Amino acid sequence: MAQLQDKSMHCIMVVEDCFAIGGKGLAVVGNQLVQAMPLESSVVELRRPGRQTLSTMVVDSGIFSSPMDGSKTRSFSILLPANLQVDDVPLGSEIWQSQAMS
Repeated sequence: MAQLQDKSMHCIMVVEDCFAIGGKGLAVVGNQLVQAMPLESSVVELRRPGRQTLSTMVVDSGIFSSPMDGSKTRSFSILLPANLQVDDVPLGSEIWQSQAMS
């Protein structure tokens, strides 16, 4: 994305899949780009391809697979609030978090 980079924020994942879980929220799945996962109630910023940013919070997160090849990326999911829709988080969106939170 062609944006000025905020030095206080870093990208923690790129969305590879997204689906609604009825009554729970919106699950986004991608590769973990940093060691620390966002904690419940952490504020994150969605940077959507070709569109505006959106601030939201993490409802829950978890690792669902670890790499077998020794790489530093792991697949994990973040559960976002139920008021978000799949169309709000297109594939390729980036999830950014404050450096202080990681």
